[in-house]
Amino acid sequence: MCGIAGSIYFEKVSKENIISDLNKMLKHIEHRGPDAKGTWVHASNQVGFSHNRLSILDLSDAGSQPMHSHSGRFCISYNGEIYNHLKLRKELNLDINWQGTSDTETLLNCIDCWGLEKTLQKVHGMFAFALWDELEQKFYLCRDRFGEKPLYYGWHSATKKQLLFSSELNALSSVAGFSQELNLLGFSRFIKTNNFGGESTVYKNIFKVLPGHFLTFDLKSLAIKPKQYWSSYQEAKISKSKPFLGTFDEAVNELDSLLREVVSDQMLSDVPLGCFLSGGLDSSLIASIMSAESNTPINTFSIGHYGESNEAEKAKLIAQSLGAKHTELYVDSDTALELVPEIFNIYSEPFADSSQIPTYLVSKLAKEKVTVVLSGDAGDEIFGGYNRYEYTHRFWPKINSMPNRLKSIIFKFASQLNPLILLGSRITGATNKWENLDLKIQKILKTMQCRSVAELHDCLLAPDHRLMNYESHSSLPSAMAHEVFSNNLFDPYEQMMIADTETYLVDDILVKVDRAAMRHSLETRVPYLDNRIFSFAWSLPSHFKIHNGDTKRLLRALVSKYLDPELLDQPKTGFGIPVAEWLRGPLKDYASDILFNEAISGLDIFDQNEILILWNRHLSCVEDNSSQLWSLISLGVWLKKNTAEI
Repeated sequence: MCGIAGSIYFEKVSKENIISDLNKMLKHIEHRGPDAKGTWVHASNQVGFSHNRLSILDLSDAGSQPMHSHSGRFCISYNGEIYNHLKLRKELNLDINWQGTSDTETLLNCIDCWGLEKTLQKVHGMFAFALWDELEQKFYLCRDRFGEKPLYYGWHSATKKQLLFSSELNALSSVAGFSQELNLLGFSRFIKTNNFGGESTVYKNIFKVLPGHFLTFDLKSLAIKPKQYWSSYQEAKISKSKPFLGTFDEAVNELDSLLREVVSDQMLSDVPLGCFLSGGLDSSLIASIMSAESNTPINTFSIGHYGESNEAEKAKLIAQSLGAKHTELYVDSDTALELVPEIFNIYSEPFADSSQIPTYLVSKLAKEKVTVVLSGDAGDEIFGGYNRYEYTHRFWPKINSMPNRLKSIIFKFASQLNPLILLGSRITGATNKWENLDLKIQKILKTMQCRSVAELHDCLLAPDHRLMNYESHSSLPSAMAHEVFSNNLFDPYEQMMIADTETYLVDDILVKVDRAAMRHSLETRVPYLDNRIFSFAWSLPSHFKIHNGDTKRLLRALVSKYLDPELLDQPKTGFGIPVAEWLRGPLKDYASDILFNEAISGLDIFDQNEILILWNRHLSCVEDNSSQLWSLISLGVWLKKNTAEI
């Protein structure tokens, strides 16, 4: 795992200037690779690559980058892990004089032998890399199938004479003379979803390479051409057309075999490794399989909080049952609060998922003992774990069949109904089963206005807001529903799963984990995102995932082969960050200063009166508006720090 950066010049400049730019970018991503750094400048003085190394495989100088292929045709600056690289070496079947044992050298020789596109189809792993082809005089930017590793690129300034790329956005903006307009049209989406999604960023002409894509830059014609080499939606369709025909028990055994192979591959490391263990189903299964595949006790890491509903207690019991070396950290609100506002700055652009705080803390904890961790992320998207899937499967057909007039009345009086329902839930004890029940009730009442599964998904995931002023709102591009919502091959909740895999997972979950972990020079690996696991999951009948209110059926059945089901037979709580309460209490004055600061009001795109209404309704406990407020605060902190530099 590493940090990469580089520059392509469309006119010749001095080598000294190129090296200066590369070193500035490297300095801003040093945390991604503190073990070594390297630079390479093409003889034409038009192409420059740089690399910060976090040594994982082959700790010798033979793994240093940027690296050239044996033929001399290709040069690469690469961030990631190719888990099947030893198998690919055997498949090459060439008389290669290998210089070391790194996956970088394997990747280069595969490209040299098979070409870029065939290699991308063969590799199993996570990656983002830049590649120079000396023969064709072409430059490539490539990103892995699911977008586990980040890759930004864009123009240095309006003159478009210099193209920059890097693992993190702030590396690009560190180059002298960097000049970019803010992506004001993207701000509305950011407030809604807590992130800049798809290829967009906070800057108008800086972009992200999309998952499963590579870009080709031809220095002869100066043309830029994107190409998709893999799509999770298309792969799901292919897998659906080739359904698994075995029984449920046979599916459990098949998944067991697949996961053991994948986890074993991902445990390949020349440095210590461990596992994030939240106490939930997904991470518990990964830890169980790691333990089964290891000859020595594995390392597990959990973070907990003081008080009721603390899942760290369950994580400790699970670790004990596996014989793991368990490390836990209990955090109080004061400790977590100390990370605000600095937590916003590690993402290099506005990002506002409040679980970024515990993710940061558990990454810091793990780095004290290991350099690589496996995580249980993506289990929900691939095997059907989110509450919105269960809601769509069980309740949406009933709600959708209600008379429109009745739904309109319920929606109209949602703000009055919400506290009454919440009170009833507390009396009946339902609040003990569901996290953030207030916010969930709020969302469900708003679904009364939904007319389709696409609208339902949008409402449950990220409700609309009215914070943009009229002029800005009228110029916003209309949101396009994911094409999966018009495909009847999938059940409604499966449509949501695909949409989440291509949006929420890549734009929120993977961003949160990558930046928090790499801030501490910690590599994270996600076994559930192996494309073989993904393809198998989508070949299964839908009722193998959710049935009679039972989510993630297959994973629950599989984990029972490794752990006593009673250890997991409790409602999931996780490490909850009480943002709603913080904003009404210890963060109230700080939040108010940011929300009504000139940094936000000076943009003239937000309706300040609507922000005030949103704030006051939250403070008075009429609504839980913490998600949108957290986004506004994240944006305000970023603007205050960065706009003076633009």
